[in-house]
Amino acid sequence: MKNLTSTITAAAFIATSVAVIGLTAPIASAQDAVAFEFNYSVDELQTEAGTQQVLDRLETSAKRACDTGNRRLTLSDMRVKNACVSTVMHNAMEEISAPALIAQYKAAHKTG
Repeated sequence: MKNLTSTITAAAFIATSVAVIGLTAPIASAQDAVAFEFNYSVDELQTEAGTQQVLDRLETSAKRACDTGNRRLTLSDMRVKNACVSTVMHNAMEEISAPALIAQYKAAHKTG
């Protein structure tokens, strides 16, 4: 079983809000490091179904790693969280470097 361990620096998605004339503006703190660990077997990547399972687990793990625990996110908070997940996934794709996994990820997300 291979182990993918990354520490990813992403924009802080824990934001402090300040009310100014009825508007809420997020103030992001400094960069936060997101610790991310993912385990998979190279054998899982030998079939399309196994590759899809790895991709599903990887996306779930990335979302958990970027989760603040706050269920009431502002639009800005959601953007930062989504950017965090995107960064984690991009870095994981590069590190795992499995063509079938990358192809399924791109197909699912309609990316170049």
